[in-house]
Parts: sequence; C-alpha cells; structure tokens
Amino acid sequence: MDSLAKIGIDGGSILIYLVNYGILLGVLSYFVYPKLIKIIDERREQIQQNLDEASRLRDDIGEQIKKHKTEKDLLMSELERDREALKKDLHDKKTEMVMKMDEERTKMMEETRTQIESEKAKIIKDAESKIVEMIERVVRRILSTQVPEDVVKRSVQESWKNQK
Repeated sequence: MDSLAKIGIDGGSILIYLVNYGILLGVLSYFVYPKLIKIIDERREQIQQNLDEASRLRDDIGEQIKKHKTEKDLLMSELERDREALKKDLHDKKTEMVMKMDEERTKMMEETRTQIESEKAKIIKDAESKIVEMIERVVRRILSTQVPEDVVKRSVQESWKNQK
C-alpha cells in the first residue's frame, strides 16, 4: 500500500469512497429507482396505448377510405348513367328539332311555292290582259272605222282563248 500512498491515494479514503457509493446506491435503489421504474412502466403503457389507438385509428381510416371509395364508385356509376341518359335525351331532342325544322322548311317551301304560283298566275294574267289590250289597239287602228269596237274586243278575246 505504500506505493499507493506515494502517488497520493489513501486506502482509508478508498474505503470511505466505497462505503459512500454503497450508501448512495442503497438510497437510490430504495427511494429513486422504484419511482423511476414506475414512471418508465407508466410511460411504456401510455406509449403502447397510443400505438394501439393509432393502429385502431389506422384501421378505422382504412375502413372509411374503403367506404368512401365504394360510395365514390356508386356515385360515379350513377353519374355515368345520368350522363348517358342526358346524351340520349339530347340526341332525341336534336332529332326531334331536326324533324320539326324539316317540317317547317317543307311547310315554308310549300307556302313559298304557292305564293310563287299565285304571283306567276297574276303576272301571266296581267301580261295577257296587256297583250290583249295591245292587240285590240292594233286591230282597232287597222280597222279603225269599219268594225265596231266591241266586236273587235270579243274577237281578240276569243282568238286569245283559242291560242292557249
């Protein structure tokens, strides 16, 4: 032990250090470590509960996602059916409108044709009457005093009717 004393280490001091360490270890083991272990166990239980809760929430969210996906698929199929129905309705309406337009066009064409025929007949009648008048005037001039006017008129009209 002399060699330890030469470097400044005393055996009694070491013994005191060991006794102090033992007392400190005993006090810590009796008072601190049980409370510390209890706190650690409580924290471990709380962490496990949180993990269980997170797992349960993950499962719930997974179920809700599946439920929402199913609802979304149902809504999408319903939307597709509605879209197809609207397309069909649109096609039907379009066909109906085209048919109506064709009917109206045909009706308008017929009315126009009737008006044209009416105007044509009127123009022809006017032209005929003017031609008859011109012929009457020419014939009257030619025959001026020898034949009465009503005879010339009747004669021209009968000739015109025979020429048609």
